[in-house]
Amino acid sequence: MPGPLSTLPARLFIADESLRLDSPQLQDSYPEIEQIRVPLATLRGLTVGQLVGRFGCRSAEALLRSLSDRELGRLVRGAWGRLDLETVGLASRLLSEFHLSTRTKNCLVNAEISTLGQLAGQTDNGLLHISNFGRKCLAEVVDLLDLVGLRLSMSEEELADPLLQPPRDSVIDLTLLWPIERLQFTESLNQQLANLGFVCVADIATLSVEEASLIDPRIQERLLQMGLNVGMEMPSWQRAQLVGLQKFFAKEVADPPSTGSPQPIASVESVESVECDSPSPSALTVEDELREMAARVTSERDAQIVCRYLGWDGRGGATLEQVGKEVSLTRERVRQVQDRVLRKLKESAPAPTVLTGALNYVREAAPAEAEEIERGLQATGLSSVQFQLETLLSATEACGLSVPFSIESVGGFRFVAKHDLPVFQRH
Repeated sequence: MPGPLSTLPARLFIADESLRLDSPQLQDSYPEIEQIRVPLATLRGLTVGQLVGRFGCRSAEALLRSLSDRELGRLVRGAWGRLDLETVGLASRLLSEFHLSTRTKNCLVNAEISTLGQLAGQTDNGLLHISNFGRKCLAEVVDLLDLVGLRLSMSEEELADPLLQPPRDSVIDLTLLWPIERLQFTESLNQQLANLGFVCVADIATLSVEEASLIDPRIQERLLQMGLNVGMEMPSWQRAQLVGLQKFFAKEVADPPSTGSPQPIASVESVESVECDSPSPSALTVEDELREMAARVTSERDAQIVCRYLGWDGRGGATLEQVGKEVSLTRERVRQVQDRVLRKLKESAPAPTVLTGALNYVREAAPAEAEEIERGLQATGLSSVQFQLETLLSATEACGLSVPFSIESVGGFRFVAKHDLPVFQRH
């Protein structure tokens, strides 16, 4: 998307999901979040626009304040280098310069909203009163404004002032999350860094000049080629959450943009597909991949409903009635949503690389107890929780893949037996 920021829309990073949104103490402090009656885990990774589209500006802002105050979560965005804000004439930039869906674009044209400044001067309720302008459209325009450093309900005075950089600790240079192997040092230097406990680029970028020189002068040389350096500072919460941030930004880290911000050194190879016994350090988990696959064929809300019901979110699944109560729908409506999403997935599901890696892992580990294999999936990073193998089977069938193993119960224990079918074979 063209625009003055070489970055991504801010998304909700949840460091601790133990807080319950229906906590009386929380709702006493932030009564605006009372209508947010969904598990906190289902909000992970949502953009500002998606939060506003689902809950409205006031409730979304209250939720973000409550999480930030308790250091349980925060809005973060990723960038491939320095953010470059072109503040001159930003408010007068035409919306036609930016990518918007046809429906959103037509609604704004009919409402005679043609510039960023005019859009930023609107309220969420005002936009929702435009004919055919729904919550998906609202999420789209909020994310566009976030990309360029604006927001809804801005006054003329605010639009006239020079824009400030986003808060420093809300932005993380995605190249800092790369595994060190992508820097293409010699094998001996890679081994030396591994012995010292260094895993990702951030580990060496935060060394002092003296420390890096003592290890090897090539460290600073290579970082400078990437637009980084040694002696960099990271907010303490980012250092503490590096593993979580690697998973959170996995897709962006693996696939940097082809235009816009500065690119890494040309010789760096792209991340390879996930292998069964050695997944990429920046790979998505099975839960992340399944959620993204579902979201590609339906709305974010329906994707969450399906993942919750089938257990694709790693929580073991739920009944139609339980899901219906959580999202205020009938059991029949939940079933209809599930049937529609599964049908679309079978028709257009892309090759699920992480799911395939997980299936290969299970097949190679069998025969064995199911619980032992589930622990292994979590230990290798293919899942972030102890993902149930029965759920893995349902996801396999939904994607039209051959099932490479079966689960048998004997004496109260679950055992896994492997089949001879290749996991990539589609029905």
